[in-house]
Amino acid sequence: MSKFQQDGITICLLGGFQKWPSSAQHSFTPHKCGLRFVKQFTWHYKDYLQKLNGKPIQVPVRIFTSPKEGKYNDGYDNENHDLIIRQYDKLYNSKKNITYICEALLGAGTFGQVIKCSVEGTKQQVAIKIIKNQHAFQKQQKIEINVLRTLQTFSKEQNIQKNRIIQLNDQFLHKKHACLVFPLLAQNLFEVMKTNRQEAFSVSLVRKFLNQIVTGLTVAEQCGVVHADLKPENIMIEQKQPVLDDCSLQIIDFGSSCFMNDKHPYIYIQSRFYRAPEIILENHYYNTKIDIWSLGCIAVELLQGNPLFPCGDQYSCLERIIQVTRPTISNAFEYDILAMQGYVKTAPASKKYFNLLQNDTFQLKSREQFTAEFPHLKIKTKEGYNSMHPIKILTDLAQYYNQQSSKDQPTFNQFLDFVQKCLEWEPSARMSAQDASQHPFLTGQNQGFEINIDLDDLFAKLDTQSNQSSTSSFYEDQPEF
Repeated sequence: MSKFQQDGITICLLGGFQKWPSSAQHSFTPHKCGLRFVKQFTWHYKDYLQKLNGKPIQVPVRIFTSPKEGKYNDGYDNENHDLIIRQYDKLYNSKKNITYICEALLGAGTFGQVIKCSVEGTKQQVAIKIIKNQHAFQKQQKIEINVLRTLQTFSKEQNIQKNRIIQLNDQFLHKKHACLVFPLLAQNLFEVMKTNRQEAFSVSLVRKFLNQIVTGLTVAEQCGVVHADLKPENIMIEQKQPVLDDCSLQIIDFGSSCFMNDKHPYIYIQSRFYRAPEIILENHYYNTKIDIWSLGCIAVELLQGNPLFPCGDQYSCLERIIQVTRPTISNAFEYDILAMQGYVKTAPASKKYFNLLQNDTFQLKSREQFTAEFPHLKIKTKEGYNSMHPIKILTDLAQYYNQQSSKDQPTFNQFLDFVQKCLEWEPSARMSAQDASQHPFLTGQNQGFEINIDLDDLFAKLDTQSNQSSTSSFYEDQPEF
């Protein structure tokens, strides 16, 4: 039976112990000191267990990175160029002489990993984003840092106390990997909704959350910053509170962000459920309005508990968007099909998804036609996404809204108008973040605000226009969900 003795401590790794430090307050018999005790003892007193019979002790350590085998960067990186991180590894910022101790994996993605760390010598905890050791990701990481610094400087100059945007606390290189240090936040909105079992939030909570998100988007808009990946997963609660109404939000993950005036080489951005039409149609000249589109999607999701546009591919996204946003009400509350047709006509990928008909009208290609023309682009079936109970048209949201609304809350028409102005097809017709911050639904002003729309009359006019044409209009014969 192997023993190790130091400072009056005699440890029997297989059978318990003969002597315990005088500070111990518990007495154990040898038969109670099984494998579980030995493991715990090893973790908490590993400084005492440096050698056993002259051989180093191999303490089991969790490896956060997968795959865990080293391949590049002298074995520090795996085959995906991720830095292999183990529990209790240390990340060192030599310029500031700060050491961060790795404690847990918070998440991983195409960019790299996010690790929960503690600052050595303090009780402070942070989240460190460790970027992959590849040129493309390192280049984008520099843009992310520039964006975050710009937003922080602007907020400081404008004396904005809470800009609702994650703060970059530190940055450094560790084993050729860029490390970005952020405050450790509690939970993202997707997790909150999941915990809430996808049940809809109250109207007052939706309104409060949207106000905070719009504050962050307004700061970004004034700095000319496009987030490009706004979604519930990237909106986080700062600290858990007993009541959700007391929670403060921050927008995180500017890893896909850019400045409006910069060249936009990437067109595959935004998560699919929150992707704006101009991105689907491969328009390189996008701006902050793509974030407003995502905002409209999030607003509906918060109210009904499910994504507005659940889809598995680009074609299905367009199919679903056309179905749900029909009819689109312009700012003048008039149906404007020509604006939409004009936008589609100039989009780079319009011929990929649409058929050009007579009188410069467009029609979405059928699933059969699209599959025949692009067999390598597989269209996902609808069944799996229909289980999310998607609405068929925006006005269907009334059933969720009216169940919760009260006299002192904004009307459904205010909420509908807010969402519709976020989901305009034509980016120039879509409201800005500044406009959104002043919308009656968020400000609580003009409680008598009403939109007098007779939908039956509107559809009748559309049918009349369609019958007068010898060919199908843009919205005809769209598949039902």
